[in-house]
Amino acid sequence: MAAGLPVIASDWDGYRDTVRDNIDGIMIPTFMPPAGSGDELAYRHFAGIDNYDHYIGYVSQCAGVDRRATADAFTALVDDGGLRRRMGEAGRKRAREEYDWRVIVTAYQSLWADLAERRRREPVMAPRAPEAPAHPLRDDPFSVFSTYPSFALEPDCLAVSMPGIAESDLDRLRSVRMNSYAEQILAPTEEIRVLLSRVIAESPLPISELIGATTEPHRRALLLRSLGWLGKMGLLRFEPPEQKSP
Repeated sequence: MAAGLPVIASDWDGYRDTVRDNIDGIMIPTFMPPAGSGDELAYRHFAGIDNYDHYIGYVSQCAGVDRRATADAFTALVDDGGLRRRMGEAGRKRAREEYDWRVIVTAYQSLWADLAERRRREPVMAPRAPEAPAHPLRDDPFSVFSTYPSFALEPDCLAVSMPGIAESDLDRLRSVRMNSYAEQILAPTEEIRVLLSRVIAESPLPISELIGATTEPHRRALLLRSLGWLGKMGLLRFEPPEQKSP
């Protein structure tokens, strides 16, 4: 369309919102079985009999476009230069007015502003149930595997410094690519440095004192993950309550 060429497209999903039939191009009718015809395909995919590629492949085998209408569309455009020019120019104009990046970005900005206002103004329609995962099939991994470790980093666990550890070890380990990819789920380096320096200076120190009075769930989880990382890197160790140092 941006090149001023007429478009022949399937009358399918988003295509029909992009190309205007007989204005910017020609839309070809499509078909597929009615709703309720694919329960067996869905079950086979769910049960693991078919992988996703086979699943969508089976569906595509039952959906199609009108071949005769396709041939007629090409014939019409081949035979009529004026039709090609009219549709091409209409498409070019639509591309500039609707799909130019200046238009698209402005539309996104308006959408973001509208969604932000709705989140501010409207109550949550389906609040998350207490203790329920945000997604029933994607539970918190630290909940799913909660029985795996010997103990969890609860507030009364003690963080203990390791002999010979210095704050400079933090920078070295954070820079290793095997570790640095996880930065997005941990606290910033300087904040982790504060946690480590406190343990070095005041060891042993209860986790409850390290995370302080933090009650906001996201913030609390971020600090606990960061403490777990420090332990994994060997920069400190943890003792459960029954193993407190004298």
